[in-house]
Amino acid sequence: MKRTFLVFSAALALAGCSRTAPDTRWPPPGPAGGLPYAPLPDDADRDESTVAATPPVSVVAPKAIDGTLPAQPPVVLARAHACKDRQCTLQGFVPDPSFGKAAPSGADSPGTLWLQEIAPGSVLVIPRHHQLEVFALALTGSALASGDDGGAMKLDAWSALRAPGGGVTIRAGDDGAKLVMGLAAKTGTVPSAARQAQDKPFAVRWKKRPAPLAVATLPSTQDLSWGGGAFHARIGFGAESPIPGSWGVLLSAPGAEIKEHDHPTWEHVAVLDGMGTMQVDGQAHPVKPGSVFDLAPGVKHAFTPSGDRGLVVVQMYTPSGPEQRFVKLSAAEAAKK
Repeated sequence: MKRTFLVFSAALALAGCSRTAPDTRWPPPGPAGGLPYAPLPDDADRDESTVAATPPVSVVAPKAIDGTLPAQPPVVLARAHACKDRQCTLQGFVPDPSFGKAAPSGADSPGTLWLQEIAPGSVLVIPRHHQLEVFALALTGSALASGDDGGAMKLDAWSALRAPGGGVTIRAGDDGAKLVMGLAAKTGTVPSAARQAQDKPFAVRWKKRPAPLAVATLPSTQDLSWGGGAFHARIGFGAESPIPGSWGVLLSAPGAEIKEHDHPTWEHVAVLDGMGTMQVDGQAHPVKPGSVFDLAPGVKHAFTPSGDRGLVVVQMYTPSGPEQRFVKLSAAEAAKK
């Protein structure tokens, strides 16, 4: 009887201790009423043959676009100038000296793009300079471009002008005009060309224009398409043999990504439409209508789109050459069909 009592007392003592002593069971029971805790196995315990492969990320290819230039393109750029006087003469060849600085690096640039507004009946005058070429792309309204050496050419929407050596006057029509202007230096940079003109104004003035004035109507130029119709380009002026600058428009479908790449020459981009992010030399820069970029040779850059708007940009390479890859891409695409 005494032995039975001792066993019973020991059992009660153990039960009392179990309320305060650590629970050595594994896994622990978890919270009352909850699911029991199940520890993840160590990597050494995994059987890779039973681990399901991670499903690949589904990538939706951008839809093809027809490559038609927009009838009413947006007309806003970070660099802009309005000519409201009867005559506006760009003695420094750019409306603002800051336009000669590359974006985003801030270095002196051999080319620049800006939006030029000319009031009805007003005249924009760009002096002669044998080291510069002037480009213009009419977006809205109309204008008449006249050379110092004679000749006149009408500019309507999507008409592109090339004026080697500058020396050109652009007169807006009755409705005014908005144009994307471009300036490309044959050698050196835009700021150095402006300083040269300031120091020796008569030394930079040509007696014979380096090459004739020319106009290209972009909707009538070849529609260069690739990427299943997601990308289109129209080249107004360009050549594999370098000329001071090329001039054209690039369009891409919503969601079309431009992979990282670089060029052997400068690239100047004016974004008329489209949103996303531009990676420039590892740095992210927001892209929206009005953004301007000047990318030096060898600088890696890429574009990641966002939203449901396609990209519409004016492009200039100084000197020309890289735009010819659009010709090759389009020809390779056509050969597959």
